Amino acid sequence: MADRKFYRHNGNKAKSTSQKQIVQNPEAMKISIADLLLSESTTSLLDKNNIKNAAELCIRTEKDMYKIQTLNKRVLVEISNALKKHNLAFRPFEAPIKQGEAVAEQKAAIKTPLGRKNEAKLSNDSNQANNNTKNLRTEKINTKNNKSVNMKTDTNETIDSIYPSGKIDFLSSRQSDKNKIDLNKDQQKRVKEPVITKPLPVEEWRKIQRAGKWGFFDGMKTVINPEYDEVFHFKEGLACVELNEKCGYIDSQNNIVIPIEYETAFSFSDELAVVVTNGKCGYINKENELVFPCVYDAAAPFEEGVARVKQAGRWGFLSKDGAIRWK
Repeated sequence: MADRKFYRHNGNKAKSTSQKQIVQNPEAMKISIADLLLSESTTSLLDKNNIKNAAELCIRTEKDMYKIQTLNKRVLVEISNALKKHNLAFRPFEAPIKQGEAVAEQKAAIKTPLGRKNEAKLSNDSNQANNNTKNLRTEKINTKNNKSVNMKTDTNETIDSIYPSGKIDFLSSRQSDKNKIDLNKDQQKRVKEPVITKPLPVEEWRKIQRAGKWGFFDGMKTVINPEYDEVFHFKEGLACVELNEKCGYIDSQNNIVIPIEYETAFSFSDELAVVVTNGKCGYINKENELVFPCVYDAAAPFEEGVARVKQAGRWGFLSKDGAIRWK
């Protein structure tokens, strides 16, 4: 068998010519793009990207040039050849320093007195960082085991340890707040209405709509079929309903207790209800007796024996005995 020859790659060989440091001609770098005698399309492309002279080309690498939209290999070669004619070239691509080379450079720097001083400082900083990391891990373990820990205090301590100068990562804090809000929303969604196992009280009956008409539902079945244009919740045993633009009152059996004849009406309160006739407000009782005549421009329901009324542009307080205290 013929002797084999083995060749070892020498990693310390000089870099390729594309990565060698090229000495640029300072005078030539002042040449405008027009003086490079490039094609019209290439000149227009460089002008659109605000490249005015050769210096602005020489500070870029070939990789940088490819960031220009529509620039291709042909255009890049054209520009490179034009630069060579003036002893110019693109900036060489700087390869990253390998880990072995970085370690060698650090060892070489440590040999100097200043380097030895820096090495000691780096060693102290490294030890301090390791101690801080251990302390932080211990705090996390203690916090996890202690369920009654004050979360607000822990948050402040963590912020102080990460940002000793008082600076806070507001982006992270906002994200944390957003997560809390989302969590609250999810919890609210999981809260379901209680299951109804028996009919609701009359005053808790729910309004239902069908084919544009309204009625009532007791939680288990329809108790009043949808037949009114509008209904209001039951108050004091009666519900105000609207039909054909007139209002009246029904009971829980859907009997019309007060005729549907008023222009507008409100629910009963303190045994009286506001009704409107000819654009004026008054009060009736459950027997449809007009307790206070319809002479007021506006009126509110009775509460604890008093109701607010408006007449002749001023407001007053109407008592059940008929006395009015004007403001």
